Amino acid sequence: MRFIVIILFFFLTQICFSQGEKEFTSARNFALGGASTALVGNINSIDNQGTLGFLDTNSISLGYKNDYLLQEFNSFSVSTTHCSKLGNWGALFSRFGNTYYNQNTLGLAYGKKLNNRFGLGVRLNANSVQQNEYGNVFYPTVELGVFTKISDHLQFGAHVYNPFKTKWRAEKNSVRTNAFLRLGINYALQKAQLLLDFESNTDQNISVRTGLEYHAATWLDIRFGANFPNKQFSTGIGYRYKTTIIDFYYQWHVLLGASLGSSISYEF
Repeated sequence: MRFIVIILFFFLTQICFSQGEKEFTSARNFALGGASTALVGNINSIDNQGTLGFLDTNSISLGYKNDYLLQEFNSFSVSTTHCSKLGNWGALFSRFGNTYYNQNTLGLAYGKKLNNRFGLGVRLNANSVQQNEYGNVFYPTVELGVFTKISDHLQFGAHVYNPFKTKWRAEKNSVRTNAFLRLGINYALQKAQLLLDFESNTDQNISVRTGLEYHAATWLDIRFGANFPNKQFSTGIGYRYKTTIIDFYYQWHVLLGASLGSSISYEF
């Protein structure tokens, strides 16, 4: 049984790498199918640093998710944002896996609003892959983000991850990590946001992510998302009480089954 879990673990981690699945920051993003490139909002803005400068409150967040209901596929994260006159900052630590195999990311982000409609941002990451039998690997990555408000209802975001395709060495082999480009559109209505993302990597794989967020009340958001061709569908809710936000998501993959997660954020 343990051998089967290890094989499945390896197979699914390769799927995550090939599809460019980002580290877990917020259940809100996952509930929207990952369509977050043009989404502004406290911890969510760490994913596209171009939106970071549009925040006006500080925040801190804790998150947890479990992929495919397997104990070996747990992730947790802690992140924070801070607003200043010189621009806004964000920091993140995330961990995926168990004692036999895990991936860790420590990131520092900076974003600045250049005017009322345009923002730029950058994030520097220190990444590690720890393998119980093969040792540890450390490598850096860079992210760049752009965000613009085309109109009062239409917003556009662009984000590139690892544009220099960082190389890291495992045993005697060198591995060059993929670069990812995401383009996103957010069409905002009075009580809803419609989101559409396109993602491409250096292996020429393209995915389309869609999301819908409905503001049912001042304290409740309802979310839906889909990811193609990965055949993943998601839903979730967001609950706000004063300055505390609690998000839940449930995701279904047609072949691999269910995943779920939650996050809690505090604004100050």
